[in-house]
Amino acid sequence: MIIKFSTYLANKISGQVSLSQRDQVALRFGFQLLLGEGFKLVIFLVVAYFLGVTQEVFIIAMVAALLRGVSGGVHCSTFGHCLLVCTVGFNVLGMIARWIADVLPHTCLLGIILSVYLLSWWVIYFWVPAENPNRPIRDISEKIKFRKMSFGLINLWLIINFLIWGTGYYYPCWESFVIAATLGVLWQIFSVTPFGYRIFYTLDRGLSFLKKDVKEVV
Repeated sequence: MIIKFSTYLANKISGQVSLSQRDQVALRFGFQLLLGEGFKLVIFLVVAYFLGVTQEVFIIAMVAALLRGVSGGVHCSTFGHCLLVCTVGFNVLGMIARWIADVLPHTCLLGIILSVYLLSWWVIYFWVPAENPNRPIRDISEKIKFRKMSFGLINLWLIINFLIWGTGYYYPCWESFVIAATLGVLWQIFSVTPFGYRIFYTLDRGLSFLKKDVKEVV
């Protein structure tokens, strides 16, 4: 449904402004990304609302999506698989963020932020930009550009987290937001590593087999 509507919009616009085939493909991908991610975010937040972690899940999803836009990462074979994996994953992380904020001493949070920051730099240096079948990157200069943009986002994340962490003594509830943003970064950098690819592909194949078994039973 999303793919068909995205194709329709891209064809409609390209017919009016005479876009090239390459620009039309890029436009279709942009519409597909916008509609698909918007729908997924609504589902994430609906589930999060009933679990009481709406703010944490929103932050996790936004941070992961922003970093994914420049770093790439693994993809599931179907939109439904991606929706299910991310809905479960983000909401579990949201509950973990809320729990950690309740039990973790304020000073320990700084160590976690710095550790994730250093880990992110290491992962970005070796594996970003990750392969994306929808947007293959062949030009070396373009790869360097996306890697620099990923470093820039991680630096920005660190600065914002430091500022929020510094106010944590006065606004303790904000600590769960810092942890949520940190878990969003961890989710995304995990998805660009070789081990992350293997885990997500395993989950994807498992869902495919499960769907096949259900169809056979029905």
